[in-house]
Amino acid sequence: MKIKTIPQEYEAIQFNGITQDVLDFIDGSGAKIYKNDDAFILSNFVGNHGLSIGDYLYKMESPLTIVSVIHNDSIAKKYFEVIE
Repeated sequence: MKIKTIPQEYEAIQFNGITQDVLDFIDGSGAKIYKNDDAFILSNFVGNHGLSIGDYLYKMESPLTIVSVIHNDSIAKKYFEVIE
């Protein structure tokens, strides 16, 4: 037996530092982004996630709006495609 996920699009933004665009994107989600020494951390309802310049933040809509991270690496490129 095989199964396949249903393709779904998410609202997203590429992370290039803590900018006003990024702050506007995460506004209302309960997420926060912190800088700890040389690393960025996204803190949301699920926990804390490392974040690097060039990674993507995306919103999942459910009863709560959750912002999560897709690392811009070879593994993510197997599963995600930047549309716009």
